[in-house]
Amino acid sequence: MNEPSAGSRPSWLLPEDLVELATYLAKAQRDLGLTDDSHRGMQRVAEVGGRLAFAAGRGLAHLSRLSGGFPAAVEAAGRLGWPGRHQLVLGDVWWVQGDIDQAAAAYLADRREAEAHAFEGERAMVQAHLAFAVAPAGR
Repeated sequence: MNEPSAGSRPSWLLPEDLVELATYLAKAQRDLGLTDDSHRGMQRVAEVGGRLAFAAGRGLAHLSRLSGGFPAAVEAAGRLGWPGRHQLVLGDVWWVQGDIDQAAAAYLADRREAEAHAFEGERAMVQAHLAFAVAPAGR
């Protein structure tokens, strides 16, 4: 077998300008219950970087949550920072754990960050998450 030349890539990798397509496949795989395949795809996109790396990071956090890996989900969310909407992901993780107070605090923190960054769409979306989270508690 020939040694790969400097700068060559394994044949299974997509060209640089198409690697982010794996995120869409990985999302579909997650929805179909193919979590191992989804995890590999999300991990690939997160490692390569690019504009969908944070979406892949959020996907990895949610995959950890779905598989029962609560500590891994919280840790993965914490690595996302503002660009990855870490507070939104933490709110989602806490909400499905039934900790409405923690979820609400995370959603409110995300809303404040969205306001500080003038991201009106994010602010509106997280407000909807907050409303869904606290509604059953009658708040």
